[in-house]
Amino acid sequence: MRESNARTDFYSSRTVNRAYVLPHSTKDEDIIGIMHDHSILSRIFWPHVLVASLSEDGFVSGVSNFNVGLVNTSFRASIVNQPTGVICTEEMFLGIKFTVSYTVAGDYQSYDGITDRTTELEKTPGLNPVHSSSSAPSQNTYLVEKRTISALKPILWIVKMKEEDTIVKTKNLLQVLESLGGSKIDILSAMADLN
Repeated sequence: MRESNARTDFYSSRTVNRAYVLPHSTKDEDIIGIMHDHSILSRIFWPHVLVASLSEDGFVSGVSNFNVGLVNTSFRASIVNQPTGVICTEEMFLGIKFTVSYTVAGDYQSYDGITDRTTELEKTPGLNPVHSSSSAPSQNTYLVEKRTISALKPILWIVKMKEEDTIVKTKNLLQVLESLGGSKIDILSAMADLN
């Protein structure tokens, strides 16, 4: 019991919520199917990095663990299925933990902290931001993103997580979904141009 209290005494976190309009031609089941295929999703999240799947005793369906190798370092990541999306958690050096949750939703306004990001996102090429004035939320499908960074309080003060920035994972996922929805190409072709 004391260990969990000590963690909250020394750690802090920041959370950012965003919503993106998904292409009309993609079906919710197809989007969720891509997110639940952790082999494909890991290649979307980390396209140019060595990603090793870690098999462990007591395998749990819908949970995958990875070792993501960068040039001089690596970190551990996990992807966990949710009924309408996934949660990706990365455990990095110095105790930094980055979690991003993606949910496919018909109404982004039902999620706490989501606001209309049209102004900021219209300037970002390739992203399909929330347009509250163009159509009613119930007519669109949204990718709702919730990202949280947790770290020791002194480290979190240094680490920057800007609300208006779209992270590479989200950009890549949106790019693949837009490619699949627009031109009806296969998943490997849709992943070919990822950053």
